[in-house]
Amino acid sequence: MFLGSNISLAQMALATAHGSSAWTPADITTALWLDADDATTITEVTGVSQWDDKSTVGTRDVVQVDTNKQPVYNSTAKTVTFDGSDDYLDVSFGETLTQPRCIFMVAKTTRGTPDDCFCDGISSTQRHAIFAQGGVFFGFSGAVLNGPSIDNVAHIFSVDYNGASGNVSIDGADGTDGAIGTQSLAGVRVGAPFAAAGQRLQGYIQEYVLTDAALSTDDRQKMQGYLAWKWDTINGDTALVTALPAGHPYKSAAPTA
Repeated sequence: MFLGSNISLAQMALATAHGSSAWTPADITTALWLDADDATTITEVTGVSQWDDKSTVGTRDVVQVDTNKQPVYNSTAKTVTFDGSDDYLDVSFGETLTQPRCIFMVAKTTRGTPDDCFCDGISSTQRHAIFAQGGVFFGFSGAVLNGPSIDNVAHIFSVDYNGASGNVSIDGADGTDGAIGTQSLAGVRVGAPFAAAGQRLQGYIQEYVLTDAALSTDDRQKMQGYLAWKWDTINGDTALVTALPAGHPYKSAAPTA
């Protein structure tokens, strides 16, 4: 369990550079927040046995007690890597969360033709899933909403779970609108589908944020800008900022609070 909000060195550097405090997911209400940049949230046995929740709730830690199914944490690259075979982490909320909600992730599949589940629910009728299948990224919560094609580099994935008004987008683009289904959510599994079989993630996750409600356009863009600038700083490149659309408000600078 994580109480409070650690500000990473990357975030502090961004804030210092812009002479104000950096915007982070702590500035909105979140339902689950996993941040591989914060090593204090990672517990390792053989691999990662627990990844602590930094959200407003702060008690929804994702866990894996089976040492054969634990992903691997790289404290230098700040990645939690799943082997595509049997690794996953999950949590049951002990309550049911209804739509609307959003999920934002920085993640990467290393499979030649992506056929991976980045995250899902923990039952067949309560799912907020993000998949890459046949090289196409899509969201699912009772209905498939297809997004753009993806490749084997890190991306910012954004999915709105809001019934007939769903949206899937990548790297801050406007994305695709449509029906995504109306399922609720009683828990989260990262790295594998709800049944923990098939389409397991071969790749890594750096950050996962589940919001407690639909976001305003301003907060959505701040989330995208936060993720792009933060992870480019950590990764030592400009790939995510470069991928932001030309008209994105945080194309030239990270958001501030």
